Amino acid sequence: MHEKLVRVNQDIMAMEKLARDFLVGEGYMPADMWDDKGSPGTLAAAVMVRVNPLTDLIEQSAEAIQDVATDTKKETMVMYSMWAEFRVEMQKVTDTTKEELMGVVEETRDEIHKAIRGTKDRL
Repeated sequence: MHEKLVRVNQDIMAMEKLARDFLVGEGYMPADMWDDKGSPGTLAAAVMVRVNPLTDLIEQSAEAIQDVATDTKKETMVMYSMWAEFRVEMQKVTDTTKEELMGVVEETRDEIHKAIRGTKDRL
């Protein structure tokens, strides 16, 4: 049993060294930071120093994206509203033009009928 515990302890120590070497290599902690007095709290603080600016950037990016989405929604609503007003005005113009053309057609038709009747009466 004792040998098994010794092996587990050695494995843990090797993993700790690998983790420390990785963190130093990636720049998460200075190489001279870890000594016999090093602690998981010190390691966590070193990692947080590197991670906090990244989380701040992510938060700022999310806020910027939210602002853009909100502005886009507002602009879409304004454009839709303007388009609705434009459609209403175009319908008014179309209706007015249609009524005027119908009046012209009726007048022309009446004049043609009068002309035809006048020609019949002269014959």
